[in-house]
Amino acid sequence: MLRLWLRDPSGRVVFADNGRGPGEPADDEALEAAQGRVVAKLSTLNRDAAGAGGPRVVEAYEPLPAEATGQRPGIVELDLPYEPIARELARQAVSS
Repeated sequence: MLRLWLRDPSGRVVFADNGRGPGEPADDEALEAAQGRVVAKLSTLNRDAAGAGGPRVVEAYEPLPAEATGQRPGIVELDLPYEPIARELARQAVSS
C-alpha cells in the first residue's frame, strides 16, 4: 500500500497518511463508493500534484460496512502499487 485515506460518508477526507488536509472535497470515485459500490481504477501516484506523477497505481475505494443502523460510516481509499499486479498478469498470459 502506498497511500491511505479515510473519508466520511459524504466522501470528504478526514484522514490522509500523506498529510493531505482534512476536509478535501469528494472526488467522483468517492461519491460512487459512498453509494455502496467498490471502485477501482488505474492511475498514477501523485497525479494531482504539480509536475510528473510517480508510478502506476490502482486506486481502490471501498465503502466501509454499514452499521446496524444501515448508515455507512465512511470510505477507505487505497493506492496500491500496480507493478506486482502487472507482473502477475504477464506471467499468467505466458502460462496460458
